[in-house]
Amino acid sequence: MTDTSTEPGAVFDIERERSGGGGRYWTLVDGRTGLLMYEDEKTPNGIRRNAYSTRVDSALSGRGVGLALVQRLVEDAREERASINPQCSFVRVMIGRNKDWADVLVEDGP
Repeated sequence: MTDTSTEPGAVFDIERERSGGGGRYWTLVDGRTGLLMYEDEKTPNGIRRNAYSTRVDSALSGRGVGLALVQRLVEDAREERASINPQCSFVRVMIGRNKDWADVLVEDGP
């Protein structure tokens, strides 16, 4: 699937791999990797997607790769009716900067 970041003209092919109770999103840009990892947790309120790590090669810094990974995470969470628990500080900051993504944030409570 192709995702577009908010960086002008930035388009990345982002793959999703699932295994067990979690998975990862990844992309390869100019031979360099961007990666976002998560674990799914079943709760009484549905699926909580714990996004715990984002890693983007430093050579890709400033190109919107990390943002595109988070955007794909948000899109899939909406489609799957999952909520996102942004354990990773990068995911937390990106969702905080994009107020229209607040609908997928984990709500406080059991």
